[in-house]
Amino acid sequence: MSPGARAREATAPEGEPLTEAALGERMNANTVTVVTGTPGGTYFRVGADLAFVLDDGNKLRILPILGKGAGENAYDIRFLKGVDLGFVRTDTLEQLRQDKRLKNVDRHIQYIAKLFDDELHVIAPNAITTVADLAGKRVSFDVKGSGTDYSGRAMFRELGVSVEAVNVDQPTALEMLRKGEIEAVVSVAAKPVAFIAGFDPGDRFHLVKTPYPDTINEAYVPASLSHADYPKLVSGDAVETVAVGTILGVYNSPRGSARYDKLVRFIDAFFGQFDRF
Repeated sequence: MSPGARAREATAPEGEPLTEAALGERMNANTVTVVTGTPGGTYFRVGADLAFVLDDGNKLRILPILGKGAGENAYDIRFLKGVDLGFVRTDTLEQLRQDKRLKNVDRHIQYIAKLFDDELHVIAPNAITTVADLAGKRVSFDVKGSGTDYSGRAMFRELGVSVEAVNVDQPTALEMLRKGEIEAVVSVAAKPVAFIAGFDPGDRFHLVKTPYPDTINEAYVPASLSHADYPKLVSGDAVETVAVGTILGVYNSPRGSARYDKLVRFIDAFFGQFDRF
């Protein structure tokens, strides 16, 4: 009997309790795990929304898992047996293609839907007027393996701006910026980003303009950051920037497997209740 068939039979007639083994089978057959991001971040909150909207008793359960962000999530989806779904980005497959250890990347990870855009945020002293002014300077890209670490660096490469990259957590990076130990703090996330909105720039710092070049990779799109998004950091016209799409990615499980069956149920529920998000 196939795993999918065993999972479907892990039920008892109405009124009879499930055996311990059948209970375990049913829970595993109905639970879909989604790797998100760091606590309080956009991916973490969206994962919680998925669970709130789509949980359906014994039929479907969404289990969000804390992750490092889009960069590491791609590897989690590809290799971790306990991860079904995850938040990745439109530049993620290119990231994996560059890893010489991996083969057939496109066959193993599929996309369910694009969810939203993550904008490039660059906080720097007022003397830095455009991202090109950061060439050769020390710039923080969040912790190693984060979505900002990969997408931020990739965006800078596409923009032709070579910097001395630093990897520290964002609160530490802002403190280093205040002390003059780095020249800019980068975040690639959906606006408004809480730690950026809460940052007090005084009269020293602002969000740096990043014009969208015609030569940039098609994974990236033009975007802007306005005063409504960041009242403390944008005082006049909206700040030009670039953005990358966030995608709900899924491991390409074999058709007919128990994992495949529960992902089909997830997709039906996701698109069937999309207007509730």
